[in-house]
Amino acid sequence: DEKKYSIVMKSSDVDFVLDLKNVYTQVYKTNQKNEYGQKARFELANIAVKQDNILRAVRIYKKVHDDYPAGKYYEKSFQNFIKYFNKLVKQYHAKNESLNIVKLYQKYKDDIKAANEKGMNEALFYVGVNLVDLKLYAIAYDVFAHLREEDKAYNTEEVMYYSVLTAYWSLNYKVADTISSDFLLSYKKSQYINEVEYFKAKSVYYLGKYEDAQPLLSTYIKKDVNKNSNAKKIEIYLDIADSYSKLGDEKRALGTYKKLSEIIGKRKKDKQNKEIWQRIIISMAGLSFISKDYPRTIKYYEEYFKDKELSIDDSQHLFYLAKSYQNEKDYGAALLYYNKLLNNSDRGFYVKSAKEEIDRIEFTRKYRQSTL
Repeated sequence: DEKKYSIVMKSSDVDFVLDLKNVYTQVYKTNQKNEYGQKARFELANIAVKQDNILRAVRIYKKVHDDYPAGKYYEKSFQNFIKYFNKLVKQYHAKNESLNIVKLYQKYKDDIKAANEKGMNEALFYVGVNLVDLKLYAIAYDVFAHLREEDKAYNTEEVMYYSVLTAYWSLNYKVADTISSDFLLSYKKSQYINEVEYFKAKSVYYLGKYEDAQPLLSTYIKKDVNKNSNAKKIEIYLDIADSYSKLGDEKRALGTYKKLSEIIGKRKKDKQNKEIWQRIIISMAGLSFISKDYPRTIKYYEEYFKDKELSIDDSQHLFYLAKSYQNEKDYGAALLYYNKLLNNSDRGFYVKSAKEEIDRIEFTRKYRQSTL
């Protein structure tokens, strides 16, 4: 074995890579537990690098490091593992091979996080970006959080931006709120400012802090009114209206829903806008009912139910519409919608209430007839 090993060493300066690979493989197989086997395996990784088989090199360097903790090449193999992991990630990123990056990271993430080698942060950043491309936001957040926490010098504008984005899309609104606040203080002229303000406003809204959310949402929509798509404008206005409603400000909520109805306009029958339009109409109807504006309630609900197939979720809306007609003393229309409610559902609070209101209307009618 020692003689064979010395022959390999003499041949190592000659570009007979394939022959060397076979020899080193034989040396490794017959000397797995001693220094010759360790050296042979290390050289197999070097050969893989020469052949531009970087994935194979990464795997072998890592195995040398793991299998020979007291060996001569323990430190060097780990350094090379980090170096070529970094190179491999860059190669995959350049080729848009996001899935390969994810697989690589998932396999070696604990080792990568433990590495403090120069250049490792750049590879981790590419890992995070590709995880975002694949919409694996929770895993991506973990990567960017590691970058922020382990290397303060690498807590850059882009890392913070991706931290906000991944926290938000992984539904971690509390963290998104906190990091977005730090970002907005640190990078006031950032190219990402618009998106971060959006994530901030939406996170506060989803956290149920409506009093804080309302001005943030309103400022965002006013500041960026010409840049956002109609879909995003509609989404923000819905949140603003809902915030007003949750805060008990029915007047402003109703005014915001009216703005929304103007934005959608003639496109309300388009498939994309139909559900939003229905949400706006029933919200306006509900707020009008709470405000005891029964004519408007009737107007909005009649539009909502026009050409609509009833579902069990419509019980509350049918009841409010019937009750509005009843309060306007149009008992015929009230009975019509109370009965529609009963035909549409056979149990629940609104079914019970509808029966009680029908009895009340019938009693009133009989009483009036008896006094004529």
